[in-house]
Amino acid sequence: MVRKKKDPDINGEEFLRCWIKKSLFIAMILFLFANFVFAYTAILNYPNPFAPPSVSTRIYYILGSDADIKIYIFNVANRLVKKISCLSGSEGGKSGANQVVWDGRSNFGDIVQNGVYFCNVVNDGTLIGRCKIVVLK
Repeated sequence: MVRKKKDPDINGEEFLRCWIKKSLFIAMILFLFANFVFAYTAILNYPNPFAPPSVSTRIYYILGSDADIKIYIFNVANRLVKKISCLSGSEGGKSGANQVVWDGRSNFGDIVQNGVYFCNVVNDGTLIGRCKIVVLK
C-alpha cells in the first residue's frame, strides 16, 4: 500500500502571513538591487584612445533620475585637468542614458598631453562611476 504524503494544514491567516513575508523580502531585494545599479554605473568613453583636437571623445553613463552631474578628468598625477558640469534635466543630467563630449582641452583651453586620464562622474559628492581615457596624438 502506497501512502500519500499529507498536505500541510495551513489556515488562511497563516498562508497570508507567509505570503506577506515572501512579498516583502522580494520587494526589499528589488529595492536594494535598483539602488545598487544606479548608485554606481558603468562609465564608457568612445573613441578610446582619441587624438585631440581633431577628434573628441564621448563619455557615456546612465542615471536613475535627473541629477546635477559633475565630470572631473584627472591626469596620472591626480591633478584636475577638466571639470564639466551638467544641470539636472539637461544633456548630461537627465534620467536614462547620457553622453558628454570632451574635446581634449584643459580648464585653461590648452590641448592636453599624450597619456592616461581618469574620468570621475559625480552627483552631489557621490561617485557614480569612473573610466580611463587615453590621449594619443
